[in-house]
Parts: sequence; C-alpha cells; structure tokens
Amino acid sequence: MKILFLANTLFDSIGQMYLTAFLKKGGHQCKILIECEHRDFISDILREKPDVAAFSITTGNHLWAINLGRTLKRIKQGLKIVFGGPHCTFYPQSISHPDVDAICIGEGEIAFLELVNRWESGEKPTDIANFCFKENGNIYRNDVRNYIEDLDILPFPDREYYTRYKFLHDYPSKPIMAGRGCPYKCTFCFNDGMNKLYKGKGKTVRYRSVRNIIEEIEHLKKNYPLKTVVFMDDTFAMNKPWLEEFLENYKKHDLPPFWCQLRVNLVTEDLVKNLSEAGCRRVSLGIESGNEYIREKILHKGITNEKIIETGNVLRKYKIKFRTYNMFGLPEETLDRAFETVLINQKIKTDYPWAAIAQPFPGTELFTYMQDNGMIKGDVDIDKINTSFFKESIVQDKEIGKLVNLQKLFYLVVKFPVLNKTVKTLVHYNWLRFLYEAVFKVTYIINSAGSYNTPIFRTLVHAFKMNKMYSKANISEDIQEK
Repeated sequence: MKILFLANTLFDSIGQMYLTAFLKKGGHQCKILIECEHRDFISDILREKPDVAAFSITTGNHLWAINLGRTLKRIKQGLKIVFGGPHCTFYPQSISHPDVDAICIGEGEIAFLELVNRWESGEKPTDIANFCFKENGNIYRNDVRNYIEDLDILPFPDREYYTRYKFLHDYPSKPIMAGRGCPYKCTFCFNDGMNKLYKGKGKTVRYRSVRNIIEEIEHLKKNYPLKTVVFMDDTFAMNKPWLEEFLENYKKHDLPPFWCQLRVNLVTEDLVKNLSEAGCRRVSLGIESGNEYIREKILHKGITNEKIIETGNVLRKYKIKFRTYNMFGLPEETLDRAFETVLINQKIKTDYPWAAIAQPFPGTELFTYMQDNGMIKGDVDIDKINTSFFKESIVQDKEIGKLVNLQKLFYLVVKFPVLNKTVKTLVHYNWLRFLYEAVFKVTYIINSAGSYNTPIFRTLVHAFKMNKMYSKANISEDIQEK
C-alpha cells in the first residue's frame, strides 16, 4: 500500500520518521508531505495516489487534520484516513469523526504495519491492538499491546523526505531519540497518562543500544550537513550504566557536539563533567515554576529551588549552556508567584530562558485539577484549544491576563534584571499587548537561534512558516465551510 504522512509543521517528526521506516521495511511505500512547503498541497497529495493518508496530531492541531482529511475523503474515493499521536491517545473520541477510519493509541510501529497489511489483504482490522476503528457505523475499541522492549528492532528514522525539502535537509541540527519512556508523574505531561495506559504492559523506560545510536549518528554525519545532535529524550541521564557506556563511546568517535534534556534531580557534578568531556555543549532543564509550592504540590516535579540553583552553578562551571522551560498561568499562580519564576531564572543565569502559557490538555492530571477547582468552566470545547503555547489560555482567572503578558516579556526581563520593576508594572496594561507580542517575536528568534546554534535568518524563515501554519491550523470547520 502507499501511505502518505501529512504534516503542517516544519520540524523533523521523529514519530512519523520511525513509522515510515518501519512500514517501508514491511514492504509498503511511504512519504511525508509538509503543507507549508507546497503551493498546491491538495494537488500534490492526489498526484501521489495514496491508499492511506496518516496524521500524527496534537490537541489543537487536530482541527487542521480533520479539515484536510475531510477534503481528501470527498475528492478521492476509497482513501483511508488514519489519525495517531498524543491527541488520539488521550482523546480516543476522535474515532467518532465521520471522515476518520482508524485512530492509533500509544506506540504505532507494529500496530500500523499490521493495519496496512490487513487492509492490503482484504482482512478485517477491527481487533488490532492499539487501534480504534469505525466500520459500517460500528466502532471497535481495542486495548494497547505491550511496549516495544527491544528498540534496536526498529530501523533508523526515515529521513528520505529531506531530499524533497532543502530547508530541513540543510538544517544543521538533527533530532535523535536514544530511548523511550519517562517514569515521573508531572501532572502537565503526557508521560504520566501513557504510564497509566500501559500499566502492566512492559518496562516504562527503554534504551537503544549504544552501538545502534552511534551508527545512526555516523549515518547522519555522512549524509547531511550535521553540526549538532539533539537528543529528545525526557530521561536522557536516568540509566547511569547506559549513560557511562554511551559517553565513553561518543568520545571515541569523531562526532559533532550534542544537546540533551536533563532532569534537575538527576544532575550531579560528575554527570556534568562527563557530559562536557564527551561533547555536550547545551542542555535543557524543566523548571516550570519558580514557586516551590506550585512546582511540588500542583505539578509534582519533586525538585527544590536549592537543587535548581546547584544545577545552574555546576553547568556554568563546566561551560555547558542551558535552556530552561517555564510556564505561566498555572493553578494558584499570582503575579508575585509568577515573578519567582523570573527571579530563579535570573539567579541561575539561564542562557536561553523559554516560557509557555500553560495549556492544561484534557487527559492530564493538571486539566482535572484545574477543572475541579473552577479554573476551567464547564465542558471544554476541545476544538477551541490553541495549537500554539504562546497565544492564549483557556484558564479563567483574574490574574491570567497579567501572566500572559509576563510570558511575552519573560526572555527580556530574565536577561535584563534591571527591568524587573518596570515589567511588573507593564503587565497590568493589556492595551499594550501588541507591544508585548512584538517583543516576544523578536526575543523568540534570538532565543531559538542561540539555543539551536543556527543562523538568525534561517530561524526567522522557520518562525515565519510556523506562525503561518499555526494560524491556519486553528481555523475551525465552521469557518472553513463558510
């Protein structure tokens, strides 16, 4: 069968690349098409004559997929529409949409291959684990299968579509997953929900072999202008024996510098020293909030301010630059509590301070908490949740306008503490939102270019395309119908 994976974000989607690689290995034809890189996306899709159109979607981005899927279904008779990704995992009601034939929940490689094999042979797919199906008006819901234990059975992510998109082919940093899974219970994160979904279905955290990862990086170095390897793992430093083996092997090969994500409670001086010696030049840390009560009691991070400060100090000692992830608009967050987030980032001298507007997605514990405590009124229209983390909040709270304004000015005030009093006053004035938006856009470009070690112009082009696609993704069906 011929499967087209359709996307509207100009990023290297690890999930889609693994799926296309696995399906190709199973004897099927696959391509990834990205809308913003096509003048006539519909025509280009139809020219490929696909049997299946597949979408990996997040909440907010699902509207774009629904609209496009409906259009394609009307034009091409017999086309199968398949949804997957976090939105479907936590909102399986997506199967009820009239134009969706199947949705994948959880890990998709083995399940998706089984699906297209059955479709190709004419067999009924209604009992395939990890899938929900709609057939002849009936909906079939199936449990998830066990986690994939041996990640080395998966072929390297299929990056062949880079040859079509020069922008991505030439992008100097490439994402890699060394493993899968996270055991922590952060209330805002999809991992907590995944762990509950897969309870009793295998080991949560799994790693590829070091040899397998090194081979993939060497392949990337040979075939692409690779300057930085970006490890996307949530728990990169959790398995110490694996990490020691990996760092020793990384040093032995002539490989580019790398960037990884660390959890603050796992950081030690020995770890940072070893990372630095192996070629780690940047890390990212999840701070989320500078207020310990919010971070511990509401977000369940299990990290103290003391440990955050200690981590910042040791990273600077070994000259590893770091990015911090933060959120505004959290439960029980006043402007004063939000400013604690500004202050702790200033104290640790964050190189790349990054902040989002908290988006409590349905299916997360944070969403339930906020709904139970009146911060989200009534039934949430999932179609109204914004695709971007930087636009607006669904939270109903008297302080939310100030917190959204502070998010726009976060990078500026962290970098220039002399502005603390000024910014704390300015955020009260919503009529200046246009100014805050302008400041955010400029600082976002500077921040992204620095943290990803890419030229400003390339980052600017990427941001322009993404902003255009985010705006389009949030257009509802009703508006498009008109």
